[in-house]
Amino acid sequence: MVLFTVRVGYAARFGSQGGDPIQAIALDPAGNVYVAGTTTSEIPLLDPINPQPGTGNCSPEPDATFQQCEDVFVAKFDATGANLLYSTYLGSDSRDDAAGIAVDRDGNAYVGSLCASPPITRSTSSVSR
Repeated sequence: MVLFTVRVGYAARFGSQGGDPIQAIALDPAGNVYVAGTTTSEIPLLDPINPQPGTGNCSPEPDATFQQCEDVFVAKFDATGANLLYSTYLGSDSRDDAAGIAVDRDGNAYVGSLCASPPITRSTSSVSR
């Protein structure tokens, strides 16, 4: 028999009462927590790169009803989990799902996603938060 001791550092809820699953978590060397997930609702925003979710209609019957497409969100919390440092939407007007997040030693976050839209091209410049 193997016994485990689990210690929870903290727990928190992020997002709304809609479905906002966190699909990836990463830590930087300072212990800050980065999360990436998928949402169809409003998330708390702080210093966003993209302050609005996509406006696409992902309804199976788009001529009859409107159903918001999923968007990726990214958020950074301090090491205590008590303070949101930034959060933003990422994505397009089509369905976007978070697939992973990684953080380098300088605190730059890299997000992988599955996108139903045409590829997003980005110049060699980057955004640092």
